[in-house]
Amino acid sequence: MRKNIREIAFYGVLSAILFVLALVPNIGMIQVGPVSITIMHIPVIIAALLFGVKGGLLMGVLFGVLSWFLALTRAATPIDLWFQNPLVAILPRAAFGGFAGLMAGAFKKLANKQPELEGVIVGALSSLFHSVLVLAVLILVAYDLLGAPDSAAKILAIIFSVNVLAEAVGAGLVCGAVNRALRKIMEN
Repeated sequence: MRKNIREIAFYGVLSAILFVLALVPNIGMIQVGPVSITIMHIPVIIAALLFGVKGGLLMGVLFGVLSWFLALTRAATPIDLWFQNPLVAILPRAAFGGFAGLMAGAFKKLANKQPELEGVIVGALSSLFHSVLVLAVLILVAYDLLGAPDSAAKILAIIFSVNVLAEAVGAGLVCGAVNRALRKIMEN
């Protein structure tokens, strides 16, 4: 019973963090020129580290719905308009959450010995997967809308080079530190 209450509390806290990141301008989606660098994926990875596929998937869907809401209510760039399509905003984020849960499961043995390293690896790899998946969906949408795969691929390659490394490094560092602290809390 106590474990279930703790799990619900963690989901509540992570959900609240996602809402704050989404609704406070330039916190969860940081505008850098024509692109947004996100840190909204970090609570999803943390949920995956703590609760596996179920946690990652649940928080990934919430991340996607909030991204979709942001695109509908305050799109800042033409690229943001593509996220008004729920297939672009929600589907890749849900898949990313599930993938992060699978990654956490694959590195579970490492969690007992070196939770920081588990967090860094799962955080960075999951972040890379998120970026590649979202950009792949964007390329498909751009191709469908523009009918010009070369120009769409070039535009998105620029985004890829700017965002991906920053997001992966940031996710790895934050998830490594947070994972260690949360593992100690979960043990008590």
